[in-house]
Amino acid sequence: MTPFELAARWHLAHAPEHPLAPIVEAHFQHGYVFNTPELFILARRISTEWSEDCILDPWHTDPEGDARHVRLYAGDTLAIPPLIPYFLPNVTFHRQGRFKIHNMEHLLRFLPRQ
Repeated sequence: MTPFELAARWHLAHAPEHPLAPIVEAHFQHGYVFNTPELFILARRISTEWSEDCILDPWHTDPEGDARHVRLYAGDTLAIPPLIPYFLPNVTFHRQGRFKIHNMEHLLRFLPRQ
């Protein structure tokens, strides 16, 4: 199964009320969509000052924001660093019903150096 297929299957199981196609479209227009044999990722620039509802809305973006929100991800974590277009201090995720903000430098330290 490809990373995209894994991500689509996870999305269908956890958010069936939100069709995936419009979410992907929002990220194509206002964020990042990476689909390679190693990974699939949807991310966009946001502000950590926003409400959780704004951050979870794929159409909200902030060109001056201080974080990248990873909406959906599947695949090899080691394939991420070369794809990061420029550094932002924070990265956010929404996992298991909880919104999380992480320092990007801290997260990158946990990845093996290539």
